[in-house]
Amino acid sequence: MSREGEGKDVRPASGGRTDRGSVVILREVPRPVLWLALAGLVPFLAFTAAIGLAPFVWSVRALVVLINYGAVVLTFVGAVHWGLALQGPDHLSWKRLGWSVVPALLGWGAVNMFPVPALLTLAFGFFLAFMLDVQAANQGLLPLWYKVLRRVLTVVVMLSLGVALVIITYLR
Repeated sequence: MSREGEGKDVRPASGGRTDRGSVVILREVPRPVLWLALAGLVPFLAFTAAIGLAPFVWSVRALVVLINYGAVVLTFVGAVHWGLALQGPDHLSWKRLGWSVVPALLGWGAVNMFPVPALLTLAFGFFLAFMLDVQAANQGLLPLWYKVLRRVLTVVVMLSLGVALVIITYLR
């Protein structure tokens, strides 16, 4: 019995390049990937809302959880490049392997910082990871839909981190 999305080539028929709009490309995302990726945004949104709306004690806890969750997700994002490097000798390089561990190091650093630098470090890490994912997609190493999906995810994550930063800096 085959599961949805297993064993299928996830690259668009155009070989990874297209002029179609982002919404059309998002329709190409395998459903398990799309739903799990969107579900991964829920903690960012929920804990950011809790920082602003919950009583102070719970707000502080939500901030700690948001930073920890962001660090874990940032590590996961970097692991994509480790996987790319392991695809074969043509992809194996110090540059790709080296980059793949940078998000984990940024996340680890963030959980050991005070909240403002932690949120800024995570935002920087997610932006940098997105830029390198775009580069990999443009080189044909990742499907075009991944680049479009990562754009959506990165915008939501960075907005969540930014809103949390504004709340703790100006409103709490």
